[in-house]
Amino acid sequence: MILNLLLMQQKMARPEDRLLTVEAYKEGLINVHLNVGGQSTRNWAREKHWPVPWFGFKKTFIRKMLENDENFTEALESGNIEVWIPGY
Repeated sequence: MILNLLLMQQKMARPEDRLLTVEAYKEGLINVHLNVGGQSTRNWAREKHWPVPWFGFKKTFIRKMLENDENFTEALESGNIEVWIPGY
């Protein structure tokens, strides 16, 4: 019940929300949508020299994105993804 309430009250993450996003990720409370606007997130990650495994790409991408403020901001501003976090 509480999880459903949190998921219904989500907001799109902004660069300044990285630490909140990391905590929400640890709790399994984020939604990440890749390939927004028809863009290939995999190609974008390859261009940035991020890991691009055949299996587990989304999980690998999220972990790389959350490593630091620069990665998080760059990923959000790419227009390739949407990250939704609880809107506490």
